[in-house]
Amino acid sequence: MNTQQERSLVELGQAVAEAVCFFAHVDENLPDGEQTARTVLAHLVFWHREYVAIVEALAAGQPPVLLQGRFPAFYQQASLEFASVPMPLLATRLGEFQVRLDAALCVIPDWSADFPIKQGGKFTSVEERVPSLAAHIRNHVIALRKAERHALALAY
Repeated sequence: MNTQQERSLVELGQAVAEAVCFFAHVDENLPDGEQTARTVLAHLVFWHREYVAIVEALAAGQPPVLLQGRFPAFYQQASLEFASVPMPLLATRLGEFQVRLDAALCVIPDWSADFPIKQGGKFTSVEERVPSLAAHIRNHVIALRKAERHALALAY
């Protein structure tokens, strides 16, 4: 594993750790303009679980089982699946999936290989996908923190 790959893993781990802390205490109904904190966390957990299954398969030299469909349907599925899970527990699950994802990514021999996330998706290498996952998580937390500050400002 090269230095850039190690850096990408650290950044992903930090983004997830930050998200876990944030989501464990945020109001689940906080809207970011498009979604609530609960729906965001549900889809992050849903996808992190998928990433684990995909990367564990890749690390074992097996073809991953990929979801078929469109992202809005996946988001709806995630919201329904995790509707009754308390936010702190859901945040903990995100962290648990990250531990497994990190371990699997550490044994991927070729980071130029495809890291698919659903059937029919475009080629994205592991090297490209890992930083994009970190950015995706960070962007959600940033948007929700901004919404939280805005809501607090309106309350005063």
